[in-house]
This record gives sequence, C-alpha cells and structure tokens, in this order.
Amino acid sequence: MILGYFGDCDICKVSASAPDCTTNKIASDRPNLVGSTSLYGKKLRAGKSDILPSFPTTIAEIGVPLVQGVSQIANPRKHNKAKSTTRTLRLESELDEGLSKLAEKDNVSVNLLINKALTRYVEWDANSEKFGLVSVSKRLLRTLFEYLPEKEVRDLGTRSGKEGGPEMVTFFYKKFDLDSLFKAFENLTSKYANHFKFEHHFEGKTHTLVMKHDTGLKASAYYAESVKAVFALLGLKAKTTETEAQVVATVNVD
Repeated sequence: MILGYFGDCDICKVSASAPDCTTNKIASDRPNLVGSTSLYGKKLRAGKSDILPSFPTTIAEIGVPLVQGVSQIANPRKHNKAKSTTRTLRLESELDEGLSKLAEKDNVSVNLLINKALTRYVEWDANSEKFGLVSVSKRLLRTLFEYLPEKEVRDLGTRSGKEGGPEMVTFFYKKFDLDSLFKAFENLTSKYANHFKFEHHFEGKTHTLVMKHDTGLKASAYYAESVKAVFALLGLKAKTTETEAQVVATVNVD
C-alpha cells in the first residue's frame, strides 16, 4: 500500500520528503485519501480542502508515476502493508484509452484497474490453463446437471472432492491444508471461476461456509458431496444443508 510520494509532489510542488509537503501531511492523517488524479485529488489541487471532513475512506491511492499516460498506481489489496514496487510500462494508445473509459465508467482509477488485471493474471490466468480449467456458463452447468440422475451427480461431486480438490489446491498453493483449502474456495472457485458466491465465518471451533450458486438442486447435491469429500481428506467432517440456490456447510475443528 503506497502511503507517500517518490520524487516531487505534484500537488504542492515540493520534495515529497520535505516537512511542508501537503500531500504527505494528508497521507499521514488520512492514509486512505485517493490520489491526485481522482476527483478528490483534483479538488485538493484546486484548493478545495473542504472535501476532507466527509471523505469516504475506501482505497489507498497515494500514487507514484508509473505508466505512460497514467500518473499513479496503487496496490488494491486491503490492509496489505507489503512494500510496493515501481515499474515503468509502455501501453498502446488503444489500450490506454480503453482503460480510461472503463475507469471513468466504474468511477475508479486506471491504476486500480491495472492492479486488478495483473493480480488476476498472477493468481488465476497464468495457472488455470496449465491445470486444464475451462469456463462454463451457469445456464449450461444447470442444464448438464438436469440430465444426470441425482445419484450420479452426488458420485461426481464425491470424486471431484477426492481427486480434483487436493490436486487443484496443491497446484495453486503448493500445499494441501485447511488454510490453503479456504483460500481455494474464496479465490479459485468463487472469485475467479465464479462457480458460486462464497462466505466464510468462524466462531469458536466451527467454520461455516456458504456457497450461493443459483443453479438448482442437483448443483447443490454436487457441491455438497464435493465439500464433504475434500474435508474428509483432512480428517474433518462437513455437515451440509442444501437448497435450490445454495449449500451451507459447517466444519468443527479441535
């Protein structure tokens, strides 16, 4: 997460390391202030400091020059204090124009879009093809499940959990344990593969997993059996509740 400038501050025109640098003073007091290319940064540059009391603390984008045509880039990961790295990239004009239009449409910075795209590539795209994963629409998935008897669907889910589960988790995270399994649910099958919306809660000794998929009862049967099978490999028993739209699993740990 970038919390200061490298080089001269483009708002107050002094060295970012100087004690009277306005940007760094604000960055210290309000670390979530959006950078100078944002709406708030532009107001700040114009001397409209009245934006500060009501500023919505969402994304840290105290920026650094990075990409030609883009003045700053921020790390999109929340609560991540890891060091950031500055790289200079050359973008084709059409790509830069497309990024600018998307950023304006979504009311975010171009830097945030670049980080999201690169994060997805590193965490998903670069490895998904190697693992042989393909994208399937939920409509097609629902149709395929409807053609199979429930017993076959459950058997397929069990096989997927026993074989595909540990293979996929180990491939992406280089180990197979409870922590990496939860990461796989959250990032691989939910965030990127978009099989379902995933929620994870932990209270006392009980993990509660909610998988909202909206693809029918047989899809719930498949996911439920898959979850039971993959947790069984870790010596844990998952109890599941199935509806047409979601599966809720509870797992107790010692």
